[in-house]
Amino acid sequence: MLTSNIRLRAWTLCVVCLVVFGSVTGCSFDPLVSGSDVCFSSADCLDGKVCSSDGLCVDPDRTDDDMSVGEDDGNDLIDVVDMGDDLDPNACTEDKDEDGYGIGPNCPPARTDCNDNDNQIYPGAPTRCNGLDNNCDNQADTEDCECTAGFMRACGSDVGTCRPGTQLCVEGQWGECTGSIQPGPEVCDGFDNNCNGTTDEGCPCTLGATKPCGTDVGECQPGTQECVAGRWSECNNSVLPTEEICDGKDNDCDGIDDNNTTDTGNACSTGEAGACALGQQTCESGVNVCKRVNDPQPETCNGADDDCVDGVDNGVTQSCNTACGAGTQSCTGGSFGACVPDNPPQEICNGMDDNCDSQTDESFPEDGMSCDTGLSGNCAAGVRVCTMGGLGCEPVNAAQAETCDGTDNDCDGLIDEDAQGLALTEQCGTTCPTRSVRVCENGAWSTCDRGELEVCNGQDSNCDSAADNQAVCLRVCGNQLVPGTLDCATNACDLPDEICGDGIDNDCDGSIDTGCNADLEEMVYIPGGTFYMGAAPGDMQAGADESPLHIVEIDPFYADQYEVSRADYAACILAGTCSLLDVSCPLQPTVTQGNKPIVCVSLQQAETYCQWASKRLPTEAEWEKVARGPFPRLNRWPWGNTPDASRGVFNCGQATNDCVDEVDTFANGASYYGARHMAGNAAEFTSDFYAANFYTTMFVTNPIQTTDLGVGRTIRGGAYSQSSEFGRVSNRAVTQFLNPGDIGFRCVKD
Repeated sequence: MLTSNIRLRAWTLCVVCLVVFGSVTGCSFDPLVSGSDVCFSSADCLDGKVCSSDGLCVDPDRTDDDMSVGEDDGNDLIDVVDMGDDLDPNACTEDKDEDGYGIGPNCPPARTDCNDNDNQIYPGAPTRCNGLDNNCDNQADTEDCECTAGFMRACGSDVGTCRPGTQLCVEGQWGECTGSIQPGPEVCDGFDNNCNGTTDEGCPCTLGATKPCGTDVGECQPGTQECVAGRWSECNNSVLPTEEICDGKDNDCDGIDDNNTTDTGNACSTGEAGACALGQQTCESGVNVCKRVNDPQPETCNGADDDCVDGVDNGVTQSCNTACGAGTQSCTGGSFGACVPDNPPQEICNGMDDNCDSQTDESFPEDGMSCDTGLSGNCAAGVRVCTMGGLGCEPVNAAQAETCDGTDNDCDGLIDEDAQGLALTEQCGTTCPTRSVRVCENGAWSTCDRGELEVCNGQDSNCDSAADNQAVCLRVCGNQLVPGTLDCATNACDLPDEICGDGIDNDCDGSIDTGCNADLEEMVYIPGGTFYMGAAPGDMQAGADESPLHIVEIDPFYADQYEVSRADYAACILAGTCSLLDVSCPLQPTVTQGNKPIVCVSLQQAETYCQWASKRLPTEAEWEKVARGPFPRLNRWPWGNTPDASRGVFNCGQATNDCVDEVDTFANGASYYGARHMAGNAAEFTSDFYAANFYTTMFVTNPIQTTDLGVGRTIRGGAYSQSSEFGRVSNRAVTQFLNPGDIGFRCVKD
């Protein structure tokens, strides 16, 4: 390219010579210069010459490129007119950045690029404020530039909550302030939010200020408010008004002591007897006292303690006459009893009522005297008795082994018992399910179906899925078989405490109700052992939550024979423990309906009553065992497998007092253990939370569901408002789907 430029310049000179001299011969150089005149560097030149910018070898003392084309500067060899670009259109030999401006030896200044590697830099280019010489005027861009591109500076404020940021210079102008926190609205928070140098202007109070608050009337005490974040705080350390109670103080701070007290007016027990027991809480001189509602009245024969002294009908008598002379009748339970002679003669063994007490031969002088029976061995000793034939002597002891024959073979006063005093039992059948237990009853072996019993022999005698497990046992007590709980580990039959009033010698001490436990009155004993829990096979009315049928083992316990009555619950209210019922419930107690079941009680009220009575609510499994009976009973209702409206209260469509019956009625509908109204009348609470899938096929012991699934407790027994199918022993209901007026309860005791 350089050689071409030299030749071009040489050609140009020849043209000049031709114009001036008329021929190229007039020029002192050949247009086609020799190699010694053309150079790429000074190494190409001879005779000490140097290579000029025009590519010609010249003397080193030359001050200009005399051969160059352009205006005359006084040093050119010839005066040649500068013909500009038109003389050489290819003078700018390179334009790498393709901005229209290039470089080259003959490139005119107006088209010579000062940076051919940047298309933003060329002669006449606009100023870009980037610190560079964009227009090739040998000066960096500064004019009209606010800043230099790429530079950064701080911006914003650091007053109050504000924080500074940064600005970036873009093409000579400062950009947005980024990363800063700008002023905001002023809020009462202890900070200068608007960054004006003042904190919380316009706020209700000044940080740290305090003022008194509250009142000092009565038991109240003033406190202090503190300014926090420009706002007054709550009243701290003050004593506020409370409910007025009977304590001789002004608790509600209204200036009056003990007015409108909230802990008075309730029913209470005065601690007095009879009619004087009912009282009402009254505030007197700052003390909550129980004032009686009724005053003592003269005692009459009415079944009540009118004079509040010494019990019911105490001392109420009237005169009468008997065959034995003048007598007296005493009032008992609201009515006069038999006429008892005042001075009766002695009773003797003669088959007559000698002492006019309506009994024959109940006592005689020889009663209890020892005698000889005339029998041998341990049966020789006897006692005198009065028989139809006169005085007799009965044996006390027996001498032979006991067998199942209905006879006291061993003369121990018991019949058909083993060495432990239990009714004779034995395993029968060979393998399950036909294997079972039979018992000696009334001198004969029963059929092989007494699966509630167990024989302690290391086998599953009754096919209840376990060997020698807890089961029912029968102790021979006189002419009764008293149920207990068998413990094969000790081969003992644990008996319950003596229950008052059930007519059974429960503890088998030879007498009924001697030393009985009054807390167990009107309760039935449920021996420990197994039973079937769940829907009976073929029960088409059963729900899915009643399955599967499975065997459960329960520890012994006592259960209320009757549903808790209204009178029972009223006694708890009078004792100051139980709360009043919901007055919106139509089934409320009346004076004449105290023996009907209590309903409209909450779960908490039922639990409170049972606790007051030293009892508890039954588990779901305990309730079903009371209703169904021991293994292997599969009855659907407490009385059997057939629904019977004459055995329970069902299908009463209106919630009235006529819809429930007294708790001790429907004896023909009692369960195996004698519990009444296990079906119908009032549905009953259990302590289990309801879970539809709680049953399993596993052998379980004392199961109880304690996880609250949010649907309430399990209800059993069906209600008066429901049909008999809901009274099935396996039917399960849940609290939230029954009306409070349908639900009552009974308690159990460990």
